[in-house]
Amino acid sequence: MFNYNRLGVSAKKSWFFSGDVMIALGTAINAPTATNPVLTTLNQSLLKSDVIYRTGAATTTLTGTASPSALEWVHHDGTGYFFPDTVSNASISGVDQTGSWQSVNTGQSAAPVTLGVFSLHLNHGTAVSGGTYAYIVAPGIDAGAMDAFAASDYQILRNDETVQAVKDTTSNKTFANFLAPGTVGGLTSDSKASVLLKQDENFIDLAISDPTQANTGHIVLELASPVAGLIHADTGITWNNRPHPAASAASTWLPVLSTRTRSDVLSAVLTRSGGPLDFNVTTMAPTFDGFVHYASRENPDPTLHPTLELVLPRSEMEIWRIERFGTQTGNPTVSGHDADPDADGETNFYEFATGQNPLAASRITPAMVRSAAGMEFSYTRSKAAVAEGVAFIVEWSDTLAEGSWSTLTSEEIRVSETRLTETCKELVPSGDTGSVFVRLRVVR
Repeated sequence: MFNYNRLGVSAKKSWFFSGDVMIALGTAINAPTATNPVLTTLNQSLLKSDVIYRTGAATTTLTGTASPSALEWVHHDGTGYFFPDTVSNASISGVDQTGSWQSVNTGQSAAPVTLGVFSLHLNHGTAVSGGTYAYIVAPGIDAGAMDAFAASDYQILRNDETVQAVKDTTSNKTFANFLAPGTVGGLTSDSKASVLLKQDENFIDLAISDPTQANTGHIVLELASPVAGLIHADTGITWNNRPHPAASAASTWLPVLSTRTRSDVLSAVLTRSGGPLDFNVTTMAPTFDGFVHYASRENPDPTLHPTLELVLPRSEMEIWRIERFGTQTGNPTVSGHDADPDADGETNFYEFATGQNPLAASRITPAMVRSAAGMEFSYTRSKAAVAEGVAFIVEWSDTLAEGSWSTLTSEEIRVSETRLTETCKELVPSGDTGSVFVRLRVVR
């Protein structure tokens, strides 16, 4: 992606490489005050072989210079130059030119040198407005193979001031430079970006970059293709799988996963209560390929749509309350933070923090053991509580007197864990009285 602007001439240029083939696009070529022709040079090099070109059914070997009409391709020195649409503004040259190396480098010889030079360029004329070009370069091709080269495999999707894009139909790759927000080939970008999309019957690879290095915030790229799930995303990339844009704003869907998954949703949903939503997605029927088909613009068969259940908790404890108390979640005497429905002397908040069942009478059972390092105090806590920012503070005293409690400063060690809980231990001082007392404070 290149914005050319020099000496009164401006243009937008892109070069796309697929295998050994290069596709070059130019657009918005403007030189309103130019009195000399504005040229796009495809190549200029020493003349190494015959120059052959085709127009219609005729193949011609160049002698001197030519400006043929309806030019399809040019061949020189093992390289083919193809025009997806025939052009009549090309000039081809293969003649001797004389110069000196001193004209390039003042420290070199002024002796004249005469050599054959090959040149191929497009002439956009004077006072240009809205000029364009498109051509393909294929190296390592024999002149006899030029007609067999499938230039039509490289489709020009767009070539304008918004997007320059090409599709290689053999590899199913789409190359797009977004010069401004726009849409092409099922890709929509809200910012300037370079995008590469590779798609086959099983997978989609999508790469994006900001060659301008001037975008701020995020680049939002939308792919109008159904997907079954995310395999990998580089750091800094977030994704969301949603249904057709005409669907309800509440219908932002995620792939089915074995664990709770979170995603940002549309602002129209967030205005209900604010914050992220939790989605539990259950498929209603399997699909023919084992994937869940529910993404945007997907099969209209309703049996292939998942059931979408929206839950609106705003904290890990609220999620825990819904999971534990069900229909009683709205009853504060049962599910409130300070309630004790199982009458075991521990509040719901304490049971949540320590990973217990609030409907089964039980008490937390921390352990104190003597080891070679001294007295060790261990306790179990909920991972969700840790994620919620709940503080677990271990304090000790050797007298139980008011004001005698001190917070442990030893390093906390996690000794074991399950899917929902983790067990930690801390080293406790021996005290000066021969006795030591330990308590665990849980603070929200």
